Amino acid sequence: MSRGKKLDFNLNENFDDEWGIVQDKPKAKKDVEVLLPEKHFLYTHKEKRKGKWVTLIGPFSLENDIHDTYLKKAKKALGCGGKITLDKNGKSIRTFFEFQGDISEKVNSFFKKENFRFKK
Repeated sequence: MSRGKKLDFNLNENFDDEWGIVQDKPKAKKDVEVLLPEKHFLYTHKEKRKGKWVTLIGPFSLENDIHDTYLKKAKKALGCGGKITLDKNGKSIRTFFEFQGDISEKVNSFFKKENFRFKK
């Protein structure tokens, strides 16, 4: 096979100065509104990840700094590790707290003291 000639990619386009300008895309807005603790309807869910139990609680609709304070309080009161996880489904971004271990009863009692409500 011969190498042939180089391909010509000229598609009769006009490469003016405007062609090189890249416009920024508008940032997507979060559809999550900030709610008071009394307005939340939380649920707990336990999963097994890498052979160990994990307790998830959420969805939360709070500001970022308030998320951190609630997580620190909960980890200290429950005596376990935890982190904030984001669940992106469709349009909204939901925030969950993830705690190490099968401690759903302790988590429920802690957040009830903090005036959060739970789904039945």
